[in-house]
Amino acid sequence: MRASVEIRDARGSDVEVVQASFGDWPKPPSLFAHYLAAAESRRADFLTAWVGEEVAGYVLVEWRSTYSPFAEAGIPEIKDLSVLPAYRRAGVGSRLLDEAEARIAQRADTAGLRVGLYGDYGAAQRLYALRGYVTDGAGILSDGRPVPPGTTIVVDDEVELGLTKRLSFNVGDASPAMRALVPATDEFVWTVDGASLTEGKLHDVTIRSTRGGQGPRIAVRTMLRMPERIDDDGSIHGVLTDRNSVASTAVVSLLLERTAAEADSGRRKEIMRFALERGQNLANDRRAWSPTPLHVDGGIHPLWGTEIEEGYIGVADLGTAAVAVWADGLPPGISFTWAHIGSPDLPPVGRPATSALHLAGISTMFQVAKHTRAELAALHGVGPKALRLLEEALEERRLGWAERSRGDAGRDRDA
Repeated sequence: MRASVEIRDARGSDVEVVQASFGDWPKPPSLFAHYLAAAESRRADFLTAWVGEEVAGYVLVEWRSTYSPFAEAGIPEIKDLSVLPAYRRAGVGSRLLDEAEARIAQRADTAGLRVGLYGDYGAAQRLYALRGYVTDGAGILSDGRPVPPGTTIVVDDEVELGLTKRLSFNVGDASPAMRALVPATDEFVWTVDGASLTEGKLHDVTIRSTRGGQGPRIAVRTMLRMPERIDDDGSIHGVLTDRNSVASTAVVSLLLERTAAEADSGRRKEIMRFALERGQNLANDRRAWSPTPLHVDGGIHPLWGTEIEEGYIGVADLGTAAVAVWADGLPPGISFTWAHIGSPDLPPVGRPATSALHLAGISTMFQVAKHTRAELAALHGVGPKALRLLEEALEERRLGWAERSRGDAGRDRDA
């Protein structure tokens, strides 16, 4: 079982601890004091990883890079990612990168870093490739400058390659839309099945996909990392940032689909409690999970999956977003891409229709998709033109009318 890792901003009292822990490494004694000073002046974020009372690693996020191509493009740089040997292969490096990328996503749409070229950097090279980093196109660097063709150089720590990663979503974006994972081939048919908004912004989108109606039905839920927020009713948003929570979400979603379709509200709550407990237990059983490649826009991420009696579940960490997958059976290999899920706002259907929809509690296209066409046609003020515009907006967002009214569904359950 992996140790619990805490990621936090470095404090003044941490400098001596970090320096002592990395004392055998070829780092100048003043380095960590310099990092702390940069953080205190807000030129950088100095992040440290702790396992209990022991420091396990650190990383620096430099907001204005000293590497001129990054600086000119406004790309913050992730620097000096370091993990002590005793804590390697324990997820410490990934957790540090998760936090670094999440912070960068608050201010920029791309993260940059540089990596050495000789064998000691092999593990870092593999990690960055798996997380979707690609070369910046400048070629081999020496002391931060491109090496001209024909130049003879000594391969040391100053010889590097620049890498960048396009982050999936900028939470500071004013648009309510977001990017969600969808199959990258037209062989798979997919539709938006659900979405959640917070303060007018999408942060959670679920799509369903089948291969032309054949094979298992697959659901993919893309969950944007967000600052934590507590609503007036006590519900918590923005905390799905760790693998256990995401894995539990996948289990709960699968179990509710398989067992709760005809359950009343009391039964659904009972099933939810059972599903949450089972989901947490399964998420904590690391031996049950095995990785398979998740291909996203040319990058490869580990998709940790397992099969249970009800079907297949999987989880993946894409840095600024977490992904939960559930399916009828083990899904076939699919390459994914980021698709822009458009604004959920209602189209301009006219003042009478808009007022009628708002009075019915409908203010987004996702709420429209929960009703049948006949239900909305029965609203006073919603005429044929408004229905046509709503139908076109549903198609544009890969949504559709509900197959039957919620009243019909309730009568079926009562029968």
